[in-house]
Amino acid sequence: MSNKQASDGETVRGMSRAGRRAWTGRAMLALVPLAVLVATGHQMLRLRAEERWREFSEELRRAPLQETRQAIDGGIEGAFAPVYAAIPSLLDWHYSFIGQYAELGLALTGRLEEEIESRLFGDLEEGISLAVDDVGRVMQEEMLSEIERWFGREVGAVHPGLGGGLGRALETLLEDAKRHFAVAVGPTAVGAAMAGVSTSAGVRTLTRGLAEKLAGGAALRAASPLMGRAAGFIVAAAAGVGIDIALRKLDELLNRDELEQALTALVDEEKERVKTALASAVDEVKVTALGDFVQSRLR
Repeated sequence: MSNKQASDGETVRGMSRAGRRAWTGRAMLALVPLAVLVATGHQMLRLRAEERWREFSEELRRAPLQETRQAIDGGIEGAFAPVYAAIPSLLDWHYSFIGQYAELGLALTGRLEEEIESRLFGDLEEGISLAVDDVGRVMQEEMLSEIERWFGREVGAVHPGLGGGLGRALETLLEDAKRHFAVAVGPTAVGAAMAGVSTSAGVRTLTRGLAEKLAGGAALRAASPLMGRAAGFIVAAAAGVGIDIALRKLDELLNRDELEQALTALVDEEKERVKTALASAVDEVKVTALGDFVQSRLR
């Protein structure tokens, strides 16, 4: 082969390579707008999914959690049930011969409130703690269920022309939300929100009110029998004991129902206070969890 032919061959091959490079370059340039369009499309779908989530989270923030509300009512009612059940036995003790003098002695030594707390509220703190844990679990399940329902509605409303892009964006958002709310909502979160609510302080206030009512009644009942016994020593010791029994029975007949209603009303007030505090804790956890997710995920 001559030098001229070899040179011509190299020239052709060089032109061919240059042509291929030029074609490749033009093809890549042509793909840039397409890539930008695809990326923009994905971004728009993601933004649309997140905007829909933002609207849903605002609705969820304002809406009451019905199952959680029922768990609050049921849990706190259950925690206070032993307190109500113990009131009759407390009154039996209050109207007994031993009880009336024991109350006076405990009131004088400042231990009557402690005795009432032991008799009525021994298991209340534990009952409230169990109720808080149960409410946290119900709340977590309810919120995750609400999120799942929202996802189902959104996927069902996706326009066929959008294909699977919006569906995938929603799925990603759903998985992120489920991971977030599995941690941000639950027994631990609700318990932490309730930590600032001192149920023991409420119980102390309640026992103080109960102690005042019981001690006042005991003092009145004890004073009359003492006078009866003073007269009884002149006539007969047995007469004083009879007067004592008669006066205690009369006091119980006239005042027990009213006293039981007063004690029950005080317990009612404390029960409602705890319900309100737990409902506020639930709202705090819900609002915080929703706000944290919006700020971190939808930035």
